[in-house]
Amino acid sequence: MNRQYYGIEDLGMVKEQRDMLFAALKGLGRNNLHPKPNYRNHWRIRLDGKAMIFEGDFNDEDWTVDSMTNWLSQVFEVNPHTISASLASTGYGPTATFIRNGAKMRMIAFGGLLTSWQESHLKALAYLKANKLEWEIFEEL
Repeated sequence: MNRQYYGIEDLGMVKEQRDMLFAALKGLGRNNLHPKPNYRNHWRIRLDGKAMIFEGDFNDEDWTVDSMTNWLSQVFEVNPHTISASLASTGYGPTATFIRNGAKMRMIAFGGLLTSWQESHLKALAYLKANKLEWEIFEEL
C-alpha cells in the first residue's frame, strides 16, 4: 500500500459517464476508516467538474494500465478489450489516457507509481500551483 495523489481528467466523456467514474473513484482506498484523514480516500473536484485529484492509501498495482483498464471495464460494464490506453510522461508524473468509442479520460500518478507520499504530495502541489485558476487556489502553495 502507498499513500499517494492521483488525478483523473475527463477528455471527452458525457456527464453521466463522468459522474459514474467519479462516484466509483470516491469508493476506492484501503484505509478509509483510518483515524488520520490523509490515509482515507478524499478528493477535490476542479471548478468545471471535469477533473478530480484525490489522495488516499492505495495498492500501487491497482494503478497499472492493465488494472485500470480492467477496473474501468467493470465500472462501465464493457469488455476490457474495447478500451485502449496510451502512456506519456509529464513533469508531474506518468499519465495514461484511456479511450473507448471516443470517450477519453486521463489519469496521472503524481510523482509516479512506487514514489513516496512526500514526492507525490510535492508534485500534486506543483500541479495545483501551475493551474490555480482552474482549481480555485488563491493562496500561494
